[in-house]
Amino acid sequence: LFPSYHGRTLAANSLTAMRSSFRKNTVPLSSGIIHAPYPDTYRCPVGRDASECGEACADYLEMLLDTVVPPEDVAAIIMEPIGGSGGYQVPPPEYIPRVKKICEKNDFLFIADEVQTGFGRSGKMFAMEHYGIEPDMMTIGKVLGGGLPIGALLAKKERMDSWAAGGWGATFGGNLLSATAGLATLEVIQRERLDQNAERMGEQIIGGLQELMENNEIVGDVRGKGLMIAFELVKDRKTKAPAATEAKMIVERCMKKGLLVSTCGTYGNCVRLLPPLTISENEAGTAVDIIGQSLQDIN
Repeated sequence: LFPSYHGRTLAANSLTAMRSSFRKNTVPLSSGIIHAPYPDTYRCPVGRDASECGEACADYLEMLLDTVVPPEDVAAIIMEPIGGSGGYQVPPPEYIPRVKKICEKNDFLFIADEVQTGFGRSGKMFAMEHYGIEPDMMTIGKVLGGGLPIGALLAKKERMDSWAAGGWGATFGGNLLSATAGLATLEVIQRERLDQNAERMGEQIIGGLQELMENNEIVGDVRGKGLMIAFELVKDRKTKAPAATEAKMIVERCMKKGLLVSTCGTYGNCVRLLPPLTISENEAGTAVDIIGQSLQDIN
């Protein structure tokens, strides 16, 4: 889907459709990949209102199967359950179940990229739980290693066993140090219920940002789930013209005040927050205060 981010190596970059600069000087990329619009309810890619965007994007996906790619040539649909580096879009609740039905109808695999959303980040252990969907496959990584490099592909045993011996391999597959760190990280997340902390602290931060939005016209949108949060800066709320320069200014001012945030999105005008899952109520309040001060600095 687009905008999306799945990685920067050849095949992963072929799936990525976040911004065209990521593909510069990298063609030819992997063939056989068709992109469909992600239901960004703030900037609906098919020009619908927020209430209609999810269904319209699902209709677009079905249209592609009628006009561009025959269903029998499709192996899988892969998507982020919450848009990541492309802008932190949260799809409408009806969209992902509709995509799952399209997959079931046509015998496609439904692959969830939970590398960024997984392990409590969204307020659930995995973001697909928000939609009551069990994907056929799931990619995971990042937080799983507790700082050490690790990634994994999850699927039911019958699917994994369908690969013949030698059908896949990896030089560093099954790294013992990373695997040990992954097991320890999982134990801490589950024991301390960090997914629940992410849900509580996320509500506090999103609420605080929404209050800032009321007094700062430059903030066009606040969105997120759990501790996967972003606010979008615009030059004008009616035109939604991206304010990328101002977003960079906010990042710089926050950093000088002791808060690390970063930009994201196709136009670089979104400021994203990915606090540690262990963040406290006091730390969450301090973060919102610093963002508020930084917004005042650029007004």
